[in-house]
Amino acid sequence: MSPIGRLFIILNLVLAAAFIGFAGFYLKNQTSYKTKLEEKIAAAEAEKKNLEEQIVALNGQVQNYSTDLTTKSSLLATSQTTIKSLEEADTDNKSKLQRLTQKLESIDASSAQIASKLEDQSTRIETLTKEWVAANEAKMQAVSSQNSLQDQLNAVEASLTKEKQRTESLIADLNEMTSTKQDLEMQIAVIQKAIPNVAEIIKGAQPAIDGTIMDVNNALQSVTISLGENSGVTPGMSFSIHDGTSYKGEVRVVEVSDNLAFARVENAVPSKSISKGDKATTRLGTR
Repeated sequence: MSPIGRLFIILNLVLAAAFIGFAGFYLKNQTSYKTKLEEKIAAAEAEKKNLEEQIVALNGQVQNYSTDLTTKSSLLATSQTTIKSLEEADTDNKSKLQRLTQKLESIDASSAQIASKLEDQSTRIETLTKEWVAANEAKMQAVSSQNSLQDQLNAVEASLTKEKQRTESLIADLNEMTSTKQDLEMQIAVIQKAIPNVAEIIKGAQPAIDGTIMDVNNALQSVTISLGENSGVTPGMSFSIHDGTSYKGEVRVVEVSDNLAFARVENAVPSKSISKGDKATTRLGTR
């Protein structure tokens, strides 16, 4: 075999080894990123379960408060009925007292003959007066009890309102965690779809560079990154775009200056729009 043939064989072996090394390195990093995403999803599921348990507990408390409110309302209705009965008795006693007074006035001319009856009537008036005073005192106590029950009812209603607000807040937190979970699942699907791409495997060999989106041109489907040749950026490099929590897609550098890079948008996530201020990195999920 000629020296040139041997050289070609050696070069082929070196290139094959380099490619295997790059592929192993990328697969290792991809597994690490996927593991992190799975851990985040597991944490979100645990938080969702915790929030659901809290909501069940709060619903139980709301039921208890509702039962207590019903009991207090029943007591209030009973007190109001008692007050009404006492007021009717008071009116009846006043009517009796008025009738007795009129009767005393009518028999005043024959006081000698009915002196004994007058004494009896006076005693009865005194008794009725005492009964009226006792009834009036009972009425005042019932009114005081009604006010106390009303205060308790107001306190229960305020506590019930507070617990309902807390329940609504927990439901809103649960909805937000569910939305975050859906975003993570979508990111996993997008990344898994991109794994078979050889260009994405080669991207694993890129240096670790992080920048910021300075400008977005939707008409040309292009962005400007705050890095250039001075930071090691070269045409053909691929950057992953995210906002700190959500993956938005990929861009590929087509032109660079000393401190800026101009890139074309590729593999954009349909529901996410790349915006000024988003982060651009060559190795998403490897830190």
